[in-house]
Amino acid sequence: MGRVTRRVQLDPAHHLSPLEPGTWRMTGSDPQFVARGPFARGVWEWTVRAGVRADTPAPEARIYFGRNGGFNGNASVGFPAFAAEATARTLRFWLPFDADALRFDPADAPGTLVLGEVTARRRGRLAAALSAFARQARRHGARGVVAWVRELVSAAGRGGVALRARMVELITAEDVDDSVWVAATVGGRAGAYRAHPDPGLLSIISTVYDTPPVYLRELADSVQTWRDFEWVLLDNGSRSAETRRALAVIAADPGVKLLRVEQNLGIIGGMRHVLERATGRYVLPVDSDDYLFPDALAIVAAVLQRDGYPPLAYSDEDKLRDGRHLDPYFKPDWDPVLFRNLCYIAHLCAIDRARAVQLGVYSDTGAEGCHDWDTFFRFTRAGSTPVHIPELLYSWRMHGGSTAANVDAKDYVWWIRRRREAPVPIALVLHGDGTVDPRYPAARVSRAAAGEPPLRAWQRASEGLTAVVTFDTRLVPASDEWLWEMTGLRESFADAAIVAGRLIGADRLLLGGGRSADDPGAFGTALKQRSVDRADLRLALFDAAWLRTLDAAAFDALPLDALSVELVSRARRDGKRVIVSPFVEASLQ
Repeated sequence: MGRVTRRVQLDPAHHLSPLEPGTWRMTGSDPQFVARGPFARGVWEWTVRAGVRADTPAPEARIYFGRNGGFNGNASVGFPAFAAEATARTLRFWLPFDADALRFDPADAPGTLVLGEVTARRRGRLAAALSAFARQARRHGARGVVAWVRELVSAAGRGGVALRARMVELITAEDVDDSVWVAATVGGRAGAYRAHPDPGLLSIISTVYDTPPVYLRELADSVQTWRDFEWVLLDNGSRSAETRRALAVIAADPGVKLLRVEQNLGIIGGMRHVLERATGRYVLPVDSDDYLFPDALAIVAAVLQRDGYPPLAYSDEDKLRDGRHLDPYFKPDWDPVLFRNLCYIAHLCAIDRARAVQLGVYSDTGAEGCHDWDTFFRFTRAGSTPVHIPELLYSWRMHGGSTAANVDAKDYVWWIRRRREAPVPIALVLHGDGTVDPRYPAARVSRAAAGEPPLRAWQRASEGLTAVVTFDTRLVPASDEWLWEMTGLRESFADAAIVAGRLIGADRLLLGGGRSADDPGAFGTALKQRSVDRADLRLALFDAAWLRTLDAAAFDALPLDALSVELVSRARRDGKRVIVSPFVEASLQ
């Protein structure tokens, strides 16, 4: 269609109800419009006038593209949340193929949407690149342009594909002044946290190896907004003269303790070096290329004081790409199941220094690349429960040398796989006329009688066993892992009363939730084992001892959907855990 600006036709498709012209009620967590094309491959700019008042914080907007209307999260681009008041925004994205239609999700939460006209323009690569560098120069001056050039050179060293990918990211960077959003975020919570003077409470610890000076300066500016702290900063054998000069400037601040070693100690060695030289009651590990919100240290201090100085505390975080705050991760409270899959408490965390030294933190060179995980496992195995600070305090910078943007940036990160061990005897109760091959040699299979209340069938089957599994025979398991996964999780977490999975409809939407089965969620959480407060009991494992404590008569009249809600709620009230695993997956036929 060339370079002509045109109006985009948006048709409501899901979780949208009109209130008045230009205003919509987003009735669920997945509001969707379909944008009618055609849209040619290339760089696109959409001008959108919109405002979102969501029921949850910072809902992300997203544009999906897929061949033949097959939209999923793997082929999409996200954008920071729209402001509450309707304002004009330019959304830039790369479309990798011709598409008859795109999908526009203005938010990922219920709420109210004000949406005006949406226009679209396709731009040539050269024009888009020149425009992007001009925007970068306006925002960050010559230093910003030089930083981009260096990132492109670094990407080129990894090959043509990496170079093209990074160029697309720079071209499509949104022209948003996020400093206004940061200021509004900080101002909005200013009265909620009050820290009193507490000398010697906090020590930031960081190691530096040829970190670009622009990142060091941004971090230094962010950490020096609350003065009652020390920053132990190790030059871990940097070769870059520019990095060393930037460190010397930062070290002029009396709160900074700059150390240097000529030979790089690695991550573990460097972190142990700064841990042993810190003096604060708590250490806060901060990567030298990341960013702290201006009130981060004050909020951490306030929570530590309020909660009686716990051994561990952690905050929420987002990602930072080219000055844009993206992908906010509003974390759950402490969840040992999720933690086994994702070291989600690493940024920003406060760690009791004396206890860390006692537990041997940063002493195992075999933990290179997963030292945060190793640290928290040492604490939790010693009986510590981390405290959650439910505020965005930390930004994980995305660039070619960080795992935030490139998991291959650290070739010492290893993947693991599991194996099957001796099976635990279980009862498998079938519901319906069909059957299933459990591929599990220790399953005692029975069938619920027609009209029999489900809970009574499960309790009857549980006699003499430690676990009961329910299975709706209309389901088709995705693999033969489901029973092994369920029993393994129950063995791993003694407080688990229920272990369930993901049930998927014919439209590839999760049953009971409406979200795409291919949507990984924030930080991939939807595709990880985790504790939950809702589960579908058409495919679930129960702890038999807990199941037998229930008064079946109180649940006889409930259909299975209502029974699921009641039993999950009862388990939580009993102090039990409810787990969902993506490796327990089945499709409803």
